[in-house]
This record gives sequence, structure tokens and C-alpha cells, in this order.
Amino acid sequence: MLWTIYRFEVGYHLRRPTTYMFLFVFFLLPFMVTGTDVVTMTGANAQVKNNAPVVIAQLELIMVLFGQTILTALVGIAALRDYQVGSHELLFTTPITRGAYLGGRFLGVLTVVLLLQLAVPLGAMAGTMMPWVDQDKLLPFSAATYFQPMVKLVLPSVLLTTAILFAVGALSRNLFVIYTQGMALLVLWNIANRFTSNMENRALANVLDPFAVTAMADLTRYWTIAEQNSRLIPVTGQLLTNRLLWTAVAVAIFGLTYALFRFRSEGPALVRRKRLLADTSDAATGSVPLAIVSRRFDVGAHWGMFLAQSRITFTGVVRALSFIALTVVGLVNLVMVASMADQLYGQAVWPVTYTMAETVKNGFLIYFFIIITIYSGEAVWQERQLKLDQVTDALPVPTGITVAGKFTGLALVWALLYLVLIVTGIIAQTIKGYHHYELGLYVRYLYGTEFPMMLQLTALAFAIHALVNQKFVGHVAMIGVFLLFLVRSNLGIEHILLRFAEPPAFTYSDMNRFGPYVSNLVYAMIYWTGIALLLGVASLALWVRGTPQRFKERLALARSGLTGTTRGFAALGALLVLGGGGAVFYNTNVRNPYETSKEGRKKRAAYERTYRALKDLPRPRLVAAKVRADLEPEHGAFTASGTFTFVN
Repeated sequence: MLWTIYRFEVGYHLRRPTTYMFLFVFFLLPFMVTGTDVVTMTGANAQVKNNAPVVIAQLELIMVLFGQTILTALVGIAALRDYQVGSHELLFTTPITRGAYLGGRFLGVLTVVLLLQLAVPLGAMAGTMMPWVDQDKLLPFSAATYFQPMVKLVLPSVLLTTAILFAVGALSRNLFVIYTQGMALLVLWNIANRFTSNMENRALANVLDPFAVTAMADLTRYWTIAEQNSRLIPVTGQLLTNRLLWTAVAVAIFGLTYALFRFRSEGPALVRRKRLLADTSDAATGSVPLAIVSRRFDVGAHWGMFLAQSRITFTGVVRALSFIALTVVGLVNLVMVASMADQLYGQAVWPVTYTMAETVKNGFLIYFFIIITIYSGEAVWQERQLKLDQVTDALPVPTGITVAGKFTGLALVWALLYLVLIVTGIIAQTIKGYHHYELGLYVRYLYGTEFPMMLQLTALAFAIHALVNQKFVGHVAMIGVFLLFLVRSNLGIEHILLRFAEPPAFTYSDMNRFGPYVSNLVYAMIYWTGIALLLGVASLALWVRGTPQRFKERLALARSGLTGTTRGFAALGALLVLGGGGAVFYNTNVRNPYETSKEGRKKRAAYERTYRALKDLPRPRLVAAKVRADLEPEHGAFTASGTFTFVN
């Protein structure tokens, strides 16, 4: 029976298109590491080759760490699928054993996960074989370099993450928990890694890292260049202890899952729930008066619908235990980051407000990305996930009010989070003995430069979910967007008009405040707000209402649904794009010469080639200088003149 369930589970996943989408992602990233310069590993440099054993091992471990956010649904839903399709009650009446059911499902999905992880070394190998790759950056091919870490390092990590994700799916039987558990594990690992990295007992810190990243880095810390290019990672000492410990933990987690799982509709509970029996005698004998309602479809009614939808979305998020837990974890990480805000190059400095504002912004940024990814998708899919979409879609509520209300509710959540960040920054300043808080600067810095970016990312998330019409695919697409943000400079995406939702670089100082950067920040915000407005119109046009249609049918309905108001918002968005984008382009490309980093490197290389022959000649020596400089801060300019005397 176990073998039958195992074969069914493997076959089920191998027939799903999303499995091959994940396979492509696991193949593509390692391929880009070894086959291109777009993605680079920290261990590789001019002397340590791209396919050195230490680099490949690090790559495979990192793919396990970040891959869990992608594999969440694959593993969690393996245990939840019967409950989703409503076949669990029928299945549980069959003479199937608990061991066969859980064991077959777990081993089946573990096999699929290992097949996906196998794409990592295959992608890295394929990258080295591309004809355009500079062979000077590579070592001779060795199969052990790619597959030895898979067996000795990756397998225990995959077993652990699969056991955790499967346990959460089997015991919680909650779809939202399943979708968020991968990101939660990544966040918790990040927090734990901060604690262990500060431990004086390095041996204990190496053993406690469940993914062995710290243990491997500590083991290879003092390796020479030759060793990094030639030695396979020896699984001995603390690294061996680490792998054995967490393999045992994975087995224990599955054993706990087996002990707690029952063939019941409800999941296990630590406290027995009391069943409340409804007394229907009064309802049967008495009469219930019906409320008298009047139907209104004027502006006031629409405004009430909008406020109600905003309130429902806002309260639904802030009251969710998962949101509270994720926020608390993020704040714990933020406190750890803020505790170091008064240190600059090893020297103690005052935790001034603009330093704290930047610290809390950067310390919570990854959590903002995670929260936007999760809860934007939840807002879009809320009714369909609760199977109330057919009811709510039949109500006389315009789609635009639904979309705008959900977006506004999320915007209020982001605004509340920024208020929490401000309070955290003030508390950190107080603890460190600094009391010049500058609340206005906190507001201008966080709400003026960062809050618009979060709104624009939310609009992008809405548009993606409306377009793909698959919840988990939408989540993966948003994760891909954030990964693209990390490598877009390597892809040559440098111009501010191409870097979505990113405010231009600026420097704040006590003397100049935001100085000459204000106009660029405003123009860029106008430009990206226009893009976000167009994305909002696209979300509205593609929003699924009623029975989900095929994309061609939805596209036809979208054309017919572009009413006068919608066209007006689209025109406003286009106007903002042209106005703000035109101002940015004029400032960066017309008034000032624009130069990419690649063009700058070419100029420096040409300079070196031209003047290299003169490098050994005696150089002129400055012996006197007389300079006059007139500063004009009101115009952001200065004039200077001077006489310099050199002796050759």
C-alpha cells in the first residue's frame, strides 16, 4: 500500500506544469552563476574559480535555503490535497494505514524535491559548458565537485525542510499557513543566524545551523586559494556532527507528525474544543423580524462600500496571528540591527534620526517584501479561498470599488507598519541616551521616500495575481521580481526609469537636509505612481469575477470593461508617466551626460591602455596653489578659480 501511494504521489507531481516551472528555476539560477556574469557567488573571484568545489557547495546549500520558499506548496499541499478536493472523508473510510498514508506521501514528495535539487548541479555543469564562458575562470571538469555536496551536505538539509513543511501541512491543514511557512522558516533562520554569529562558542554555533552554511564557512575560512580550488568539502568534525544532528531532528519531526496525525477532518489540537450545540427550539417556534432595507446605488452607497472593503481588508490582516508573528519576528531582527546603529567603522557615533530612519528602513525591508508578497495575494484571493466568490461576485458592488478597497486596506497596513518602525527607532535612540528625535524627519524619510515604493509594489502584486490567475504562481512571480531587484545592476538595468519602484539615490545631512535631491525624488515618485496606476487599471480589467474564464475570454471582457472612469484613470496614469518620466530623463540624459557603469569601465580601460607607457616617467610636482571659491547654496552652485604651479 505504501508503494502504491508513493508511486501515485510521484506521478501526480510529475504531471503538474508547476513542477517543471520549479525545475526550470532550480536549473536557471546555477546556470547563471557558472555560465554568466549576471549572478555571482561571494566565494568566487579572480583566483577562486566559478566551479571551484567550495563555490559549488556554497551554491547548492544556498539553493536549499532559498528554495524552500518555492517548494512550500509542493510539500505542504501533498498532505492537504485530500482536504482541498473534499475526498478525505471517503479516503479515511478505506483500510489504509496511517504509516502507508503519511509515509507514501512524504517519500513521494521528498523524491520530487530531490529531483528538483538535482537540477542545481546539472545547471551549474551546463553553465560551464557554454561556448561564451571564459575558460580561464573555470577548473577542469570533475563530477565529484557537483555531486559530493549533494549527497553529504544537501540531502540532510532537504530531508529537514521537507519534514518541517510536510508536518505543518499535515497537522495545521490550513492553506494560508502552508503558503507562508517557507518564508517564515527563512525569516527564523535569519534571526537564528544573527544570534549564532555573535556566539563566542563557534563550535556550538556551527552545530546549531540547520543548513550548515555557518559550519561550512567556518571550516573553509582559512583555506588557501589552492585548497579552495581543489579540495572537496570534508564532512568531518563539527560539520559531521551538524549533519547527523539535523538528520535526526528531521526523523524526529516526521515521527511526531505520525504520532499526532489522525484520520479526522479536523487537525490535532492541544486543547480539546468544546462543541457548542445550537438551540433551535426558539428559532423553530418564534418569528424573526426581517430588516427593512432600501436599495441605493448612488455615490454615497459606493463610498460606504469602499470604506467597508478597506476596513475588512485592514482588520483581516492586522488581526491575523501569522501577520502578528511575522511582524514580531521582523521587529526582533530590527532591534538587533538597531543595536549597532551607533557604530561606524568601529567607532561610537550618536544615533541621530536620519541614521536611525535609514537603519529601521533597511532592517525591515526584506520583511516588507515578504508581507507584500503574502498579503497582496491573500487580498486578491480572499473570497475564492473561502469559496465565497460566487456569492460576493453576485452582489451589486462595482469591481473597481472592490479592487480600490482591498488596495487601500493594505496601504493602511503598510502605513501602520511604518509607524511601528518609527516607534522602534525612537525607543532605540532613547536606550542609547539620544533624545533629539526629529519626528518630522522620520515621517519625511519613511513616508516620503519608502512608503510610495510599497504602494507601487502592491499594485504590481495585484496586477501579477490578476494576470496569472494562479495564487501560488503569483507568489513565485513576486519572489522572482524581488530576486530580479537583486541582480538588475548585473543585467545592465541601471537607469532610474527602468528600476521599478526604486527612489533615486540621495544623501541627507544636517546642513543641507535633502538638498538638491528633492526634485529627483518627486519626479521619480510621480513617474512610478503613474506606472502603478496603469497596473491598477490592468488589475481591474483582468479581475476575475464569477466563474473563472480562460485568458482569452478574460481579455475580451477586459476590453469591454474599460469604462469611461477606467479610461480616465488610465489617461491620468499615462500623463503622470510622461510628465514624471520626461522630467527624470531631461535631468539625467539632457542636462547631464548619462553614463552607464559599463561605459565607465570602458573609459577607464581606454585610459589605462593609452597612458600605460608613461607610467614610469617622472611626474610633475605641485609646489604652490592659490584658489578662490565662491559658494552659492541658494542656487546649488559654486564658482572657483585658481593658479597651480607644478615643477616637472
